[in-house]
Amino acid sequence: RGITLVHNDDELRGFYMNHDALQGGDLDEYFVERFIDKGRHVETQCGRDSHGNFTVYSTRDCSVQRRNQKLIEEAPAPFLSDGTTEQLERYSRRLFEAVDYVGLGTCEFMVTEQGKVYFLEVNPRLQVEHTVSEEVSGLDLVREQLNIADGGELTADHPSRGHSFELRLTCEDPAKNLAPSSGTLTALRWPSGPGIRVDSGVVEGDTISPKFDSMMGKLIVTAANREYAVARVRRALEELKVEGVPTPASLFEQVFNDDDFTAEHGSAYDVSTKWLERKYLNKAAASAQGGQPASAAGTAGAEQSDKKEATETFVIEVDNRRVSLTVPSDIVASLTGGAKARDAKRATQPLRGQGLHHAERKQQTNDGQSGVIASPMQAVVTRINVAEGQDVAKGDLLVVLESMKMENYVYAPVKGTVTKIFVGPATGVEAGETLMTIDVDGASSKHDDAKKNDDAKTEGGER
Repeated sequence: RGITLVHNDDELRGFYMNHDALQGGDLDEYFVERFIDKGRHVETQCGRDSHGNFTVYSTRDCSVQRRNQKLIEEAPAPFLSDGTTEQLERYSRRLFEAVDYVGLGTCEFMVTEQGKVYFLEVNPRLQVEHTVSEEVSGLDLVREQLNIADGGELTADHPSRGHSFELRLTCEDPAKNLAPSSGTLTALRWPSGPGIRVDSGVVEGDTISPKFDSMMGKLIVTAANREYAVARVRRALEELKVEGVPTPASLFEQVFNDDDFTAEHGSAYDVSTKWLERKYLNKAAASAQGGQPASAAGTAGAEQSDKKEATETFVIEVDNRRVSLTVPSDIVASLTGGAKARDAKRATQPLRGQGLHHAERKQQTNDGQSGVIASPMQAVVTRINVAEGQDVAKGDLLVVLESMKMENYVYAPVKGTVTKIFVGPATGVEAGETLMTIDVDGASSKHDDAKKNDDAKTEGGER
């Protein structure tokens, strides 16, 4: 399973080629739907009982997303015309009645800038973000669901009150495009006060495992209207304290101070499902990977960026996990005997030490030619497309990963020969964990040897 965006015929052909290239082909069926470049994700929280009664408890906007997964939700959905709201409610009723659905559920839609409504799906359950609908309807939707299941009638009278936001506090790193992370919560303090609700499953001292969902808790903030709710969220984020693991808290602060989102200072609401990624995430990741932040540290880094300091990368295995560790060559030389070690030809060789089960080392400079292929995110390996000893060209598909319901392709950054594969299908990997290594020099050496042989044959009379 997975979601892949294709913009044109060439990308579509590439998509099919990637999957056909996998052993035996891995997909038999595809579901294709229109891509809306700048649309809002709007939902209706609905209920229908066995007596034929139907209601919409609230609308919700869930447009602040990363990798098509929701991060911030609010109710009611803001800045919708009365006509669009009525259309959403009408479509939702028809969907529930068409399949005789009884219970609570969510109808999800995309709404374009022009107000066109496109149906996405119906989730026949209560979702993570049902909390904001509870806050503005004044109802306990879990109790409502149980009452309907017991044959009771739904609560038809639930006038909307106020405005509510939900912020998903996840163990994800904003500097890595909100890639899932892990670690131990060394400090955790939730905000409190009027209009603050916290639904959490962790406490200080807990370890956040990469084997489970990255969400640690939900911060729900409600006030009399959207403007007041935005202000209350800002205060709540000032009180929030999380240490030991990365979270989107700093990103939330930026969002709730962005006029595109708040529609303050005369600005219009200008948020779509790709807004967060386009405006914040890619820039944050670029900065973390060598961009120049407006700080003294950034200036110092820029001054050194042209030196191309030699480094060495070690592929180490600790507690059955493989990660790549890059250190300056001078440090390695000081630990292994000075200039002789630094100048020696470095083949892959084992290293051992306290807590270190095995390591492979390859010489590397800061030009991206190390040959270490690491996972860009916490994910599950779904396919390995190469074998050890296989020659690969730059751009060849190596591994397919699945993270957050999205397929992610790992391509060869250089030409070389696959020397070692550390993972297999269904393997869970963390961000930075080594997937395989490529001998960058090996392929070129083979190519040179083959060329020499061909030249020799030509000189020997084969013309």
